[in-house]
Amino acid sequence: MQLTTIFTLLAGTAASVSAVALTPRATSRNFILRVQDDQAGLRGQVLSASKSRLWVSLPEDQQDAQCEKGPEAGWIKGAAALFLRDSELFLYGGGDHAVQKFGVDRQANDRDNLKYFDTTHDNPSDTVVTRGWYIDSGRNALAFSGALLLACPESGAYTVGVFQGKSTPEDRANCIPFHPEVVENDASVPCEYSEE
Repeated sequence: MQLTTIFTLLAGTAASVSAVALTPRATSRNFILRVQDDQAGLRGQVLSASKSRLWVSLPEDQQDAQCEKGPEAGWIKGAAALFLRDSELFLYGGGDHAVQKFGVDRQANDRDNLKYFDTTHDNPSDTVVTRGWYIDSGRNALAFSGALLLACPESGAYTVGVFQGKSTPEDRANCIPFHPEVVENDASVPCEYSEE
């Protein structure tokens, strides 16, 4: 089946999901993300953060987060710790330390539109939207304004973008739409993640 057919089917499925399934679920806890879908062997892979991007299957030697303390029981090495606040998505930096925030650039192509930035010194452009994140209670998956996430191959791993239909099928070639499962994790380690 061609990727364009898959995207068409997924767009139709997303549009037909009931309002009950899209009811946001509140969480005040930190969480990590794991690929729910069984495409391209990515099921169960955790999402990492590096160089202002989210990644799937990022090799350990490319993970460069600066963490405050070592692994504890229940901590999943390499997994980016996140939390939601007022429909905005942050990387967990410890306590109320919420300076690395995600934004979706509405003008960028789908494979490059999701990045995080440091709110203390970076000002994203007017085309970047930070609000719209929620946990889809029907799937227990993170979503942005009802859109699927995409895992797109790059440098031996996959970068993560938000599917908005802003790029051609050729630009999305080999990208995999997926639902990121939310796994609450009390053993999250505070980290500062690298930026570009």
